[in-house]
Amino acid sequence: LCVLDLIASLREKMYGHCMKWILTSVAVAVVCVLLDSIFYNSITFTPINFFIVNVYNNLGVNYGTHPWHWYLTSGLPSLLGPLLLPLLLAIFSSPSSISLPFIFNTLCLSLLSHKEMRFVQSSLPFCFLVIASHLSSYKFSYQRYLRTLYVILNVLLALYLSLIHQRGVVDAALYFGSKGHTLTTKGAGANLLIMMPCHSTPLYSHIHQNFSIRFLECPPNLKNEVNYREE
Repeated sequence: LCVLDLIASLREKMYGHCMKWILTSVAVAVVCVLLDSIFYNSITFTPINFFIVNVYNNLGVNYGTHPWHWYLTSGLPSLLGPLLLPLLLAIFSSPSSISLPFIFNTLCLSLLSHKEMRFVQSSLPFCFLVIASHLSSYKFSYQRYLRTLYVILNVLLALYLSLIHQRGVVDAALYFGSKGHTLTTKGAGANLLIMMPCHSTPLYSHIHQNFSIRFLECPPNLKNEVNYREE
């Protein structure tokens, strides 16, 4: 959006607006570098570090890899559900200021081997603008029918995904939270090891008991150790 606004300003010869845009960007970058550097006690430019770790070294593959089309065939369908169809129908006929940020972001993320649905969540506002604009072109009676259909489908999907789908790890955490005081040996606190893939089991958000608990860890190989293997 910023790049598109800058290009439009240059075409209209709004040089004052361009200078304001550039000065604001530089000021924000300086403040971010200053705060990060104070926090880490060394000069730190977070976007560059992010690029080196996640793009240049591609350490995200440690958490799984996906085909290039994953966002189109799995990520976006999971996030949008039935709203994916109107998005596909209208995305290429929408104004470039709305469609290009979403398309550019999705294409760039598709180049990385490791993919997650949360990576494209920043593009959802643009998707919803495209979808809303497309649906508003239908007859009012048809709009009412679609709204009712989409609400029912989303409520059903939300209930299923929140209460039933893959709820085993949550139930286990709730059990430890409610029955944890009985998991003791001769009056001493229990030590629990959850042998599940890393980041798959909630801990402090569900378990509020005074005993030791840990899960298998999978930190990335930041030191480039030979034959590195996580737990």
